[in-house]
Amino acid sequence: AASDVYKRQALSRLTDRQRQVIELHFWQGYQYKEIAVILGCDPSAVTRLLQRAFKQIRIYFLSR
Repeated sequence: AASDVYKRQALSRLTDRQRQVIELHFWQGYQYKEIAVILGCDPSAVTRLLQRAFKQIRIYFLSR
């Protein structure tokens, strides 16, 4: 479906780390603290990664 194409295109604009955080949180159900342990970073870094990813996704969809 067209929406799947848009989703893939939006995700392709993210960094590998941003995509990884989205996958861990939304598709695998990990909490921020758990993701931080997996990635070896601070939970606040996970928050920033998700915020930046959301911003990029918003920009992508608003430009459509």
